[in-house]
Amino acid sequence: RIAPVVAREIDMKDAPKSLSHLNWVFFSRPPDTFEEAFNKLLTAIRTDYDWVQTHNRLQVKALEWDRNKREDSFLLHGMELLDAEAQLKVNGEKQPLPTSLQRTYISASRVAENEFIEAERAEAEQLKLEQEMRLRLRRVTFLVLAVFTLAFFALYAWLSRVTTDLALNSIKNQ
Repeated sequence: RIAPVVAREIDMKDAPKSLSHLNWVFFSRPPDTFEEAFNKLLTAIRTDYDWVQTHNRLQVKALEWDRNKREDSFLLHGMELLDAEAQLKVNGEKQPLPTSLQRTYISASRVAENEFIEAERAEAEQLKLEQEMRLRLRRVTFLVLAVFTLAFFALYAWLSRVTTDLALNSIKNQ
């Protein structure tokens, strides 16, 4: 990171364009003392701007969730939730500290995500049971059809033999 430090007054036109958009720490301005400027520099060095950005993003989302009566559709899901939990774990002691609303928001997101995962697992298990039941039903159906087919052929063979015997006896009797 670059934190431009101005030790003495300069003409801003002389500053490189690549540094002009950054926040400068002025050591030479009359209202600021050296200690104040040095503290500003230390704050700039110690500030984790990625965490500040994440903190702000989480705060905006948590406030939106809160304003919408904590509607579940505003909660974090998937990778976004995992990232928020990891950020909270890694940066939970850094400034700015996570707010209680952010912690509640992430916690509620985790609860909702776990419920969603559990519901998906239960649905998958139910689908698997239904598929197994269909397979068993199909097997029983084929077994019953096979038994009826064999019974039909046995009945056919028996009736064929009986009718043949009756026909032969009838011919003999004539």
